[in-house]
Amino acid sequence: MKLLASVSRGSISFFFFILMWRSVHHFELADQAYKGVTRLFFVIPTVTLFLLNMAGCVAGFTSPNHSSKKKMKAILNLNKLGELLLMIYNVVRLTLMPNRLIPREIYVGRTLSNFIFLVQCQLFTKVTWGAAQIKQEQANTAAMSSYTSGSNEYYDNTQQQQQQQQYNGNYGEQSYSQSWGGDEDENGWN
Repeated sequence: MKLLASVSRGSISFFFFILMWRSVHHFELADQAYKGVTRLFFVIPTVTLFLLNMAGCVAGFTSPNHSSKKKMKAILNLNKLGELLLMIYNVVRLTLMPNRLIPREIYVGRTLSNFIFLVQCQLFTKVTWGAAQIKQEQANTAAMSSYTSGSNEYYDNTQQQQQQQQYNGNYGEQSYSQSWGGDEDENGWN
């Protein structure tokens, strides 16, 4: 059983909104940790990721076509890359190069949050996007086509039934009058 088999456009946009704030967090970490040219080397990718996540948030609401889905999945892959690199950095800082001024729990917490966001990005990359909406549109299309084709069929069946009743009615009157053999008035009495 799949826990999350498909997601709607609203949930995709909401997740990109969360990733926007996650990239703001990454920006603040990079801004505090480095100075000079090294700071630019780490800040520019986080700002770019923020802008891409913002574009993904807007595209989740506005354009559900195939090319925009591919672009949004590429943005999710960039987020996965960023989370993986940060997770590696936090594990290295935790195990190989610990800092006496920073408690180890900080790196453990960051590693866990990196893992959670990495898994969530992977999950959103692999699920079906907008399957509920596609099923609803298919159901509406099927209902509309059966309504339009069914209305002619109903009309044809009604005409056939009327013709059949008329035929049966004429046949029944003929057999009734023949079986009684008399002259009936309009009410069927002699």
